[in-house]
Amino acid sequence: MLGSAISTGINVDRYSGFGLTYANGYLYAISYDGKLYKLTTDGILLGSAISTGISTYYASGFGLAYANGYLYAISYDGKLYKLTTDGVLSGSAISTGISTDTNRSGFGLTYANDYLYAISYNGNLYKLTTDGILLGSAISTGISTGYDSGFGLAYANGYLYAISYNGKLYTIKDSSDHFFARTLLASPVTKTNQQTMKIQYDFIFED
Repeated sequence: MLGSAISTGINVDRYSGFGLTYANGYLYAISYDGKLYKLTTDGILLGSAISTGISTYYASGFGLAYANGYLYAISYDGKLYKLTTDGVLSGSAISTGISTDTNRSGFGLTYANDYLYAISYNGNLYKLTTDGILLGSAISTGISTGYDSGFGLAYANGYLYAISYNGKLYTIKDSSDHFFARTLLASPVTKTNQQTMKIQYDFIFED
């Protein structure tokens, strides 16, 4: 931990906490009732709360991510909202078809390599386009946390990082389940004797 806690002067009047993301040198925080706050990384609040006009259940809150000039907020029932950094809603809610299966826990959300990733309390990981299209099915990461807390999610240096309510940090390797094998050489088959052959492969990632 670097330094001590900074009081930003903002709060959620319920138990859900904030969705948080970083964009263009600033932090953006969103509460369950759709209030958007812009802060410096030193915790200084810039301006006042912006009412975005969106909301979700008070106990679950929103997951928040930034991509290509927009903020994306996702609710526990998989509704995806696209917002400008000024808090203006772009279009209407998109139904992604995913859910945490409880209104007591929201999704952790992040953006990586042109896609949004959402994680639920039971470790199910979902890959989405920024248009809210689900790619493939849920990936079981093998981690879980309390159904009434959920994970925070971030991306850095090729890995997803998930943190639970009790401070356990998980590194999720290979942020998709799409892998396949291909031969490494133009002629990868080597005859070693009359009964066996040596075949060389490498494994590559496919979006």
